[in-house]
Amino acid sequence: MKHHILLRVISSIAIPFIFMFGWYVLFHGKVSPGGGFQGGAICATAFILHAMIFSVDKTKQIISLRKLRVIGCIGAFIFCSFGFLSLIMGGKFLEYNIYSDNTHLAQFIGIMGVEVGVQLTVFAVLTLIFMVLAEQESSATTK
Repeated sequence: MKHHILLRVISSIAIPFIFMFGWYVLFHGKVSPGGGFQGGAICATAFILHAMIFSVDKTKQIISLRKLRVIGCIGAFIFCSFGFLSLIMGGKFLEYNIYSDNTHLAQFIGIMGVEVGVQLTVFAVLTLIFMVLAEQESSATTK
């Protein structure tokens, strides 16, 4: 896409906003449609668009495959941590009411923690899947 200057300029402007919108969807998932999975998919879309317009190699300069694997593992760890923290504190797995005496605050803390973990995992895995498949396609094309 080297010759498509309009696509490159517009996507350069849009990509940060797409990524921020993914986080907006996460944080407003309690009061509107959205949440961790949808937010993670939107954030992944920003990086996938970058890879499609600028190349997978340039996107790997921003975020490597190794970093994506680490982010995915951190997200899964955050999700599991909230579940096991509930068990350690004497509740059931993912029982949020154990976190605070205020039920609404406890639900907010628990749900947001789990959703952040889901968002990080979905973002990393979707981006990783695309980048690995794109690498395989480009290596198969050059053979």
